[in-house]
Amino acid sequence: MAISYTWSVEDLPRKTNTDAVVAVKIKVTATEGSNTAFITNSLGLADGDPTSSDWINYSDLTEAKCLEWIKAAFTGLEDDMQTIAAAALKEKTSAPSITNGKPF
Repeated sequence: MAISYTWSVEDLPRKTNTDAVVAVKIKVTATEGSNTAFITNSLGLADGDPTSSDWINYSDLTEAKCLEWIKAAFTGLEDDMQTIAAAALKEKTSAPSITNGKPF
């Protein structure tokens, strides 16, 4: 079965005087069958300019737009994050490397 990935925004730290988002806290969930694992990361963004023609008011932001920013700003991020999430899933679902017991 193939692993599927879900990206979500966990938080949007922002400046209170301009409502400019300065970071996006993301979560990447890897799912295979009924097993899931996730990783989180916080990625900083350059200061936006509220007078810019492409400015989006904080109240008008969508999760899709925030994820678009992240994936565009950090080349290779999508593959890297999904690789790490897949490793977390593999670790979670593999046989434990430590066990209890006695040889006598």
